[in-house]
Amino acid sequence: MREGRNTTDSQRGKLKFASFADPRLLQKDGTSTFMPVNGMQAEAPTTVRINQGSIEKSNVNSVIEMTRMVEVTRTYTQVAQLFAAAIAICAARRSSSWPKFPA
Repeated sequence: MREGRNTTDSQRGKLKFASFADPRLLQKDGTSTFMPVNGMQAEAPTTVRINQGSIEKSNVNSVIEMTRMVEVTRTYTQVAQLFAAAIAICAARRSSSWPKFPA
């Protein structure tokens, strides 16, 4: 691992890969780790590939997600305004001399 200007490589730890028959049964243990419960046995995965020195890219397109967020926010605002207008109309109708309709 390279840190800053230090170019010496050193071992930082070991990776262990495991797979489970039903990963949904794993119990959360911290923020990003899981542990087996009730005697679950880890199996050695058959298809694991490690690319040393590669950089993981994001699987999210930030421009598209920001656009979607703006669309959802605008839609929410429009629906909230629609409900507010409907409530105001109902309140005005109840306080006026308009004919009352059964609920």
